[in-house]
Amino acid sequence: MGGLLLALSDKAVSVAEGVVGGGPIPREAAADALHIAIAAADGIDYLLTWNCKRLTNASLRVRIAALLEDAGSACPVICTPEELMEDMEADPIIEEVRRIRQEYVERFGHDLRAIAADLRRREQQHPERLVSFPPKPARGKKTAWWACS
Repeated sequence: MGGLLLALSDKAVSVAEGVVGGGPIPREAAADALHIAIAAADGIDYLLTWNCKRLTNASLRVRIAALLEDAGSACPVICTPEELMEDMEADPIIEEVRRIRQEYVERFGHDLRAIAADLRRREQQHPERLVSFPPKPARGKKTAWWACS
């Protein structure tokens, strides 16, 4: 059996559309928006990513967190694995994963709905690998650790 997959909910797709539509993530980075929204919808505490351009960017993180909070979801702590671990070196596998991910979203013209439809098709192929967790309630903008006034 392969790794477990977080199930893709309608709420996650809707939140991702909000992050892309007029939000801090551009349309061509729809996969980034889905990555965040799925993690938030399933109440994941930490979202680890090497995407420093968008996801771990401090100024964008505040805007992303605000959109998630407005949608009623707690924003996970978004950070690089390096922030959690010491002595990490660059890994060619990470570059390969980034390339594959980019090719995947380009196949769908960065269309969130088309990507979501493909992910749902893949979910149906391996229902035994799907997991889903209850969402964590929004903490409110005043208590979000990176919120600023």
